[in-house]
Amino acid sequence: MSLENKSRHRNVFICSAGHSGSTLLDMILGSHSTAESLGELINLPMDMALNRGCACGSAMRDCSLWPEVMRRMRVDPARDPYALVLGHTLAKMGDARRTSRWHRILTRPKIAMKYFQLRYDVPFLGPLTSGFDLGMRNTLAVYDHVRTLTGKNVIVDSSKHYVRAVSLYLAEPEQTRVVVLVRDGRGVFYSGLKRGFGRDFSLRAWNNHYRRALELLERHVPEKHRKLVRYEDMVTGTGRAVAELCDFLGMDFEPSMLDFRAVTHHNVNGNDMKFASTSELRLDETWKSMLDPGDREYFEVHAGALNQRLGYT
Repeated sequence: MSLENKSRHRNVFICSAGHSGSTLLDMILGSHSTAESLGELINLPMDMALNRGCACGSAMRDCSLWPEVMRRMRVDPARDPYALVLGHTLAKMGDARRTSRWHRILTRPKIAMKYFQLRYDVPFLGPLTSGFDLGMRNTLAVYDHVRTLTGKNVIVDSSKHYVRAVSLYLAEPEQTRVVVLVRDGRGVFYSGLKRGFGRDFSLRAWNNHYRRALELLERHVPEKHRKLVRYEDMVTGTGRAVAELCDFLGMDFEPSMLDFRAVTHHNVNGNDMKFASTSELRLDETWKSMLDPGDREYFEVHAGALNQRLGYT
């Protein structure tokens, strides 16, 4: 990649808890004429191992993009896709080699160690986080291969995790922007309760994600390089929200972005909405009428302050 192109490139990382609309935002941004959306890139090796469906409509190994990216990374996409190290993942569903309880037990401490290093600036932990750091270097290399193959300068990655967001930013701070996508915690909480989970379980992932994410992002990513986007604003005022986000990213807003189904995407993993046929968006706020008063009180006690910090009253 030439120095001229290198100076113009932009990495956009969407940091969010699960079920917050990251796949949708990824596809909308990736519909810009200068951008390519990748989905949850961290899961590329697993999707290739299982030969899952790419958002383009092809199986991963038949996709026009991803097998060539892996070959350029000197990895055989069919024989050993896990040779492409992109960092540590804690996916809940998929290949048992990467989603088993034993794998998660072994992986959590590695992620926690990198978090601890970033949170408290502990340099001597460097040798113990070398595997994670290799994953970040490979991730940036994948971004560049996608740029070369697609001719797009802006890469959108919705791998979500705050440790990845900060690590990628520190690697290329001038080229990287972090979008913090949030959703009213009461809606996420109600969704968990509706599926039969207990209060603690329904709240824990959302609460832990944003509490830790804000700690790291405010410490390492200047405010001018990160932007908080509310899912509800994106659905009810899509054009305005996307235009503001484009301005933050240094991109000209293109109204055609809102018809994101008209563009071929190559999203990895993510919500199955990537396969839907309509660009129509609907806001679900069932929690406002259905959340039990006792559950509301529980939420306010344990996460109300954080929810207000994210802009919800």
